[in-house]
Amino acid sequence: MTATVQLTRPDMPALLVDPVDTTIAACTPETPAETLGQGPLNAALPIEAQTDGTVRYLRFALDGSASVTLRAVSDGLDPNMILFDGSGTQIAANDDADGLNARLDFPSGLAGGDYCLGVAPISSVEGTITVSVEALDRDSYLRTAWRKGELAPPTDGDYPMQAIDLAADRETVVLQDGTAQWLTFTLDRETALIVSAYGELVGVDAKLALFSRDGAVVAQADDRDGSVDARLGPVVLEPGEYRMALTDVNRPDQPGAPIRPVGLVFERFERVD
Repeated sequence: MTATVQLTRPDMPALLVDPVDTTIAACTPETPAETLGQGPLNAALPIEAQTDGTVRYLRFALDGSASVTLRAVSDGLDPNMILFDGSGTQIAANDDADGLNARLDFPSGLAGGDYCLGVAPISSVEGTITVSVEALDRDSYLRTAWRKGELAPPTDGDYPMQAIDLAADRETVVLQDGTAQWLTFTLDRETALIVSAYGELVGVDAKLALFSRDGAVVAQADDRDGSVDARLGPVVLEPGEYRMALTDVNRPDQPGAPIRPVGLVFERFERVD
């Protein structure tokens, strides 16, 4: 065995440095903190601030109940955040909600009062975290869920979906841009279906999720046979309308990301009377 030994003197910089503690402690009235905005935020939303790779505390106030979303977003860090009330009691916490980014949603409203938001990366490295408080809009929230492939958009809405005729189209190519790409098809009779997604060679970690007309998840599939390609099924489907989302696990909800082509192959089997 070969070993390397390093020596230093007390007056020299330490060879090893203890990692910086990024634990978010309770934010009490005595905790040093920055003020997020001037006065109650209800009329000032959206608002945001920048923090670094250390533990930071941001105080804000609401003059009445408000449906809000709190986010901690970073390109290079893994943000964590904890929300405390004015006395230091923990209300909610989140680490990974949107990929590695953190998010807290209060659709029923966050009561009026004083709050303190603790924000820190899971591991202390250089970088910045963008912290924001914004109004939680129902339509915007739903479109975000559709963009992530978490919820099927309505078939009679205006959300873009690629129609597939399984009787004529055995395969197609979908341009994956970091958001969920939606396909829709209709079956006239009971069908056993297999869908394969091939995108490994262009860097796509494909995931498929199949929804029935009422929005229920019928089947989903991620990695197949040790690769990042996906194969859904075989699954037996009743006649009806279906929606299917193709997402890239490596690029969750990234509008504007470079387009990568993913090949989809459909295999269907019908009972012969």
